[in-house]
Amino acid sequence: MPKEFKILKHDLTCKISKEELVQFSLLLNKGLDTTFMIEICFRCHKNILAKLNEGEKLVSILTNGKENYFQILRILKDRLPFKEAIHCANEIDDVGKGWIKELIKTSIYPAFLFLFSFGMILFFQEMILPAMSQLASKQVFLFLSILQFVFSLLLFLIFVFLIFFLIVYTQKKTEHLYAIFCRFALFRKVISLHFSLLMSTFLGYGLSTMECIEMLCKIHPKSLYHPLAIQIQKALHQGNTMIQALQLCHMDEEFVRFFTMGLHTSSTKELLHLYQQKVQKELEQKAKKLSLYIQIASYISVGIVVLTVYQILLVPMNVLNTL
Repeated sequence: MPKEFKILKHDLTCKISKEELVQFSLLLNKGLDTTFMIEICFRCHKNILAKLNEGEKLVSILTNGKENYFQILRILKDRLPFKEAIHCANEIDDVGKGWIKELIKTSIYPAFLFLFSFGMILFFQEMILPAMSQLASKQVFLFLSILQFVFSLLLFLIFVFLIFFLIVYTQKKTEHLYAIFCRFALFRKVISLHFSLLMSTFLGYGLSTMECIEMLCKIHPKSLYHPLAIQIQKALHQGNTMIQALQLCHMDEEFVRFFTMGLHTSSTKELLHLYQQKVQKELEQKAKKLSLYIQIASYISVGIVVLTVYQILLVPMNVLNTL
């Protein structure tokens, strides 16, 4: 029988990281040999060079990743020189991460304290107080039951909100989330801040306002600001000015005011930076206030529970003193 030979096709998959592309961009326009740059910047340089030999374009190879960063880069490479496209994609991918991390850090301790307080209430309510039922009055059990109900209700509402958010978000129906939450001033401020950060980044690379809106309609399709960009683009196509489009889309009033002044004075980028600094400080202050309120409520709740148990423990001593 003739032997059967299997032709093995070489795996030319190129797993390129964001960091490798940044290193590669630093060497661009320096007069260096392309092969040399590829060999020192990319771990999968052999596969990249093999694909180049097959006739593929270098830019297409380097932007073929599936991550959101590479999706942004594929859009930007048609608008900007490749080196600038890499830098712009890095900035867009990192937009908002700084102040969001600060907000998360601010909320970690209050969240832990809230859960700890709830755990303490459950522990005393279920384990300690039943053993002291003969010493404690009905009012004490009623009060602690109300306290437990309030904590349980808050946790339940938070859980339901997160489940609802994840379901809608994973179904890529962010326009529904935006339609619901745009009624709240705080949400409009957060979305306007993120929108402003993206706009100022694009403007910094020489894109026009219309090009910025077009780019925002293409990147991050699952983000909460994506429906906003689509609405603005529709409003512009209907003959509205940029300011009218922003007002129709329920943007933060301060953002509209700063943006209007920027357009009239040809300093949109600078005024957007001022708006970002102002709003970030406001959000940080609100987060700190909320954190303080949660801490105070948690401390008071634990204090009430401990004081209640202490008072119950004093009942036998008071009885003995009266004898």
